[in-house]
Amino acid sequence: MALMTRQQVILALVIGGNWLLIAVLHLIYRIYTVRRYDRQLTRAGVPPAAFDLLGGRIWLYMHAVLTPHWFERLKRREYLFDPALLAPVIKPLDKPLMVTQLVGAALTLGLMLFLKFGT
Repeated sequence: MALMTRQQVILALVIGGNWLLIAVLHLIYRIYTVRRYDRQLTRAGVPPAAFDLLGGRIWLYMHAVLTPHWFERLKRREYLFDPALLAPVIKPLDKPLMVTQLVGAALTLGLMLFLKFGT
């Protein structure tokens, strides 16, 4: 079943709005959460520049908060940082902010694929 032109425009607007929402949430995450985690790790003697590769520490912080056991595989705890160092500064808003970004990105990708291949 093909979408009509008007439906495609509405779907494209939803995708664009979702991208805008993800961008705003990511900016809030960078300002609100990542800076706080950087300060905490620096105080603990682990400079974020030691394990940051092209901004990858943002995703490492998500792993540390959402799935800390991920660091135990392949000895990431020794090579990167211990997720327990972040425990004192994790706020209640952090996890929903991270999950909303991930779900929003997956939803946007799914809608884009549907718009590309499903119509």
